[in-house]
Amino acid sequence: MGTPPPHSTWTRSLSPGVSDAVLNDYRRHVTDPIDLLSSREREVLQMIAEGKTNKEIATVLNLSVYTVDAHRGRIMEKLNVHSVTDLVRFAVRSGLVD
Repeated sequence: MGTPPPHSTWTRSLSPGVSDAVLNDYRRHVTDPIDLLSSREREVLQMIAEGKTNKEIATVLNLSVYTVDAHRGRIMEKLNVHSVTDLVRFAVRSGLVD
């Protein structure tokens, strides 16, 4: 099964219920949850885990703070985590940070 385009691209034309079902099905077939994330989402996750604020991440990546917040939300949704603490734990376990 190939990697789908980033979540925001392929869910725009799907209803929330259908996009959730597609994402849940894809999650079941992924052996490493990090593979659910785009390269940009991985960058954002790494910076979050390093303790950077949304504003700092936005500056480094030349994004708006709102875009960084949207990335964080999609990362949490894809990884099925519910707090920044859980994101940091995931990043450490995945080797994104020490």
